[in-house]
Amino acid sequence: MRLSSSFAALPCLLLLACTSAPSAIQHPVAPRSPAKDTAAAAPQASSEAEAHAAALEQLAVAAYALRTDRQQSIKLPLADPRSWRRVRFLGIKSLVGYRYGKDHHAVAGAFILTVKDRTPETCQTAFENWAKPWLEVFDVRIEMGKPVGFTWRNTLKPTEPPEVLSAVTLQASTSSLMAQEKYQATYAIYPAWPDKCLVVGMAVASRGEEARARKARDRFAEEVFSKLEVTSPTAPTKEY
Repeated sequence: MRLSSSFAALPCLLLLACTSAPSAIQHPVAPRSPAKDTAAAAPQASSEAEAHAAALEQLAVAAYALRTDRQQSIKLPLADPRSWRRVRFLGIKSLVGYRYGKDHHAVAGAFILTVKDRTPETCQTAFENWAKPWLEVFDVRIEMGKPVGFTWRNTLKPTEPPEVLSAVTLQASTSSLMAQEKYQATYAIYPAWPDKCLVVGMAVASRGEEARARKARDRFAEEVFSKLEVTSPTAPTKEY
């Protein structure tokens, strides 16, 4: 499958929810769920940097559970599922969006594109056309990683052979007058419904923890995409 920089826009949109100054912890950190959203929550780490490192370690080892969108159209496996909260992405309509912890250690989302005569190629073209303006607006630079191949079966069509799909991995970075932000991201496109392309992805804020962020991202690419479930025979009609 041909890939271009404009094809990488989904993680760029997801990263709009991730904001923090870069930081890093060099010593080992035990996996730990991020702090809750309540103001009364007790501190769980000695610093923001350690809390971020611990949250990324948690994403790399925590058990999965299925989370669904409001229209009950898909089920997405998420590690440490109780720590993900639904969100809306700035200026972008989505089927569903999540952030990991109140400090946005990671974000995940699903988007739908309408494509006539849907094929892998037309889905790709539609996504590239949708992506290009956002890359330009937010001045996002992309470093492509290795694709991760996987097989996926539409659970509503158990007699059909599984689809052979590919997850894209990448690093996205943005710069401002104050700092440079980096994100490790991955996404995949599914032929979920007639004339609809389902785009699912996640992005992890690095904040100086590139190795830990890549580990969390790669686990998502290797373990989550193949387990996505489509639960509605018709495409959802609402976006948020």
